[in-house]
Amino acid sequence: ESETSGSPEIYLSSAESLYLEVKKEYPGFSSVNIGLGNIHIIRGEYDSALSYISAAVRENPSNYFLLNKLAFIYSALGDDKTALILLERAVQMKPDYDEANANLAVLYFLRNNFERSYALYLSTEMTPRNEKVMKNLGVAFSVLRGEEINGFVPEMMDAVKLLGDAGLFEEKYTLLKIMAEQRPDNPDVLFDLALCAALDLGEVQTSLSVFDLGVKMFPEDSRFLRGKGLLYLSLGDTANSVLMFEEYIEKFPKDSFHSDISEFLEKIKYQPI
Repeated sequence: ESETSGSPEIYLSSAESLYLEVKKEYPGFSSVNIGLGNIHIIRGEYDSALSYISAAVRENPSNYFLLNKLAFIYSALGDDKTALILLERAVQMKPDYDEANANLAVLYFLRNNFERSYALYLSTEMTPRNEKVMKNLGVAFSVLRGEEINGFVPEMMDAVKLLGDAGLFEEKYTLLKIMAEQRPDNPDVLFDLALCAALDLGEVQTSLSVFDLGVKMFPEDSRFLRGKGLLYLSLGDTANSVLMFEEYIEKFPKDSFHSDISEFLEKIKYQPI
């Protein structure tokens, strides 16, 4: 048996073929559009999913579950305005629809309507269908409210993205700093902290300090030396950039960026620094 015979894509392709056969034989069978839409959502093919789920909504305009699913697709495509309208319609149909309420709270948060988002968060029951979203919001609101966060939880990284997407870069940095303190053994968190300081806040010296710490704590992680070199380069400090890149070239000969940085060093080798 091949390694791919049991892969999820095999099952998705088989299911898609069956749905398409049914759609051909019974074009009015609305459940087919839902099934095909779900398959394309799983694949991340949101344009195709939009076509199928939109058709399902037209066939079932009072189905608030489908409105929530359609809102998810629009949000994934970057159209939060339409997603917000759809979610508000779904909640109007069913005020206690926990999943739609949680998703709506997220969209209010992203639009910086924190008061409305927080009120909705407090009034929405946490259920298996919305648990992840509610926990992400909980962490984000804890940071906004200056509440103490004890212990590292998986939802922190999603909350980091939520804060960043809402343009709350100071709060994003605060959460990453908390995570770095609670998980000093996690290089990913420290690297994200350095990037946040440089790219989101423009705090170059802070970022350099974090990169320095990363080089010391995680000497086998090439990202910190490479990142430090790129940061110096962005500042126009070619001399220090070259020093970092030369150390990187020596320490990480098999790294995926090795050839690009080697080529860069060759180009500036005879240029005055």
